[in-house]
Amino acid sequence: MKLFVAIYLIIHIVTALSDKEAWKIFKDTYGKSYTLLEEPNRFRVFQVNLQRIQCHNKRFEAGQSSYKLGVTEFTDLTSLEFLAKFKPIKINASNNESNIQQHTIGDLPDEIDWREKGAVTEVKDQGALGACGAFSVTGAVEGANLISTGTLISLSEKNLVDCIKTNSCDADWITRAFEYIENKGIMSEDDYPATSDDTCKYNASQVAAKIKSFTYIKQDDELELQKAVAFKGPISVIINVTPNFQFYVSGIFDDENCIPDQLNHSALVVGYGISNGKYYWIVKNSWGASWGMDGYILMSRNKNNQCGIAKSAVYATV
Repeated sequence: MKLFVAIYLIIHIVTALSDKEAWKIFKDTYGKSYTLLEEPNRFRVFQVNLQRIQCHNKRFEAGQSSYKLGVTEFTDLTSLEFLAKFKPIKINASNNESNIQQHTIGDLPDEIDWREKGAVTEVKDQGALGACGAFSVTGAVEGANLISTGTLISLSEKNLVDCIKTNSCDADWITRAFEYIENKGIMSEDDYPATSDDTCKYNASQVAAKIKSFTYIKQDDELELQKAVAFKGPISVIINVTPNFQFYVSGIFDDENCIPDQLNHSALVVGYGISNGKYYWIVKNSWGASWGMDGYILMSRNKNNQCGIAKSAVYATV
């Protein structure tokens, strides 16, 4: 309860606090500590970010923006430091080849949320593991497994990271991860927890889920992505993270600078909907439940493939 109150205060009432009060709550909430030499610089960065957040939120309150910013665990980083966490992801266009042909536009529900159907595990935190692609892949397989078997199992990202080497956020790695689960299966998070040991400890006798196939939807086609979400389940996607992701806390993220050709992060689409005439995707991130809307972000839908959300989207079949 104390942690919840602290996060609420620092996100929603930051304008009523002095910078030093907000800084103390920030450090306590996120367990931040610095050297004596480092702390003054981090505090200055924090102050600059507070001003940026407050400036944006004036636009939000005036109805000039559809999303709100607030203090997150990344508020002690400059924009350049935050974006340095994300490396460019190259897409292999030949992967994108399939339409959801058996369904028409008229079949589509106006909204869907796979969380309500029990097909989405709790929000995870990639932390030091990094490996955004692993969390995106396991999320898609967790959903497909629930749809097929009726059982929701939290799957092991560490299994994939340890046993499939190279950059675990690039598009080719994501393809290899799905191939790995198709050929070998994947262990549960309980049986293969995250540790500092990076040797592959896969045990075939403890496989918790296996897929029959995985399919890339037609590239850059938000209607096909909508069909896939509606009829196939949670979808692994690659997106463009821009500086305002750093402080996102609520609302429908609509950023004209979030272009579709600069992809740098993997996530999971778990639904879609419409609010006050604005179409959105429900996207599960892997930065912990304290970021965004309990770990989720609502991203603009049907706005010229904003953030590249339909650039490289994959669903699994169990």
